[in-house]
Amino acid sequence: MRTTNGIPHPATQFDLVPRLRQLPTRAARGGTARVVEMDTFAALAPSTALPGWLQASVFRRTALEGRRCDPRLKVAEDLFLLLQVYAGATRVAFLEEVLVEVRRHGQNSYATGEQIQNAVIESILFIIADIPLTASQQGILRRRIATEYCALGWRHFWRHDTDKAARSYGRALLWPGRRLNAMVHLVLVPLLPLLPHRETGF
Repeated sequence: MRTTNGIPHPATQFDLVPRLRQLPTRAARGGTARVVEMDTFAALAPSTALPGWLQASVFRRTALEGRRCDPRLKVAEDLFLLLQVYAGATRVAFLEEVLVEVRRHGQNSYATGEQIQNAVIESILFIIADIPLTASQQGILRRRIATEYCALGWRHFWRHDTDKAARSYGRALLWPGRRLNAMVHLVLVPLLPLLPHRETGF
């Protein structure tokens, strides 16, 4: 397993997004692909990491017609595009065979997990504001934002950055799905000096 600054990275996409192995699938008619047997948006949009790198994805032309990236986004523009594809009820499949290696280095567009989490939140907010979605899809993304803010809060909490932790958990309270988690951690923020520091990864 590769590491950055001593922090290990997941070995495969299935380690990065364990949800993929829990989805109901069937064998494709040809080849070794697994076809996801449920609503694509409900299956993949809640994932807290991209379930498939855009560079390693293959699309039917019809799935991309009318979809676009947003020039305002400098990071997570791939998420913006993929969520549009998922919202269009496109069927998806994946291969379990590892065919692509992702390299992290000093020239990546983001250097920390905090940067990518903030970019993900921005991308999802743009989707909610600009892209036609069903009420169910809106609800999934609203809960995803709460999850991302709680993840940011957890990162800052264990690094003892009380201001950022409180701000992140406070924002999580504005969205459905993780309010109890956010409230509990907000109550604990004043106790941070008594708790150990913990490495929160990338």
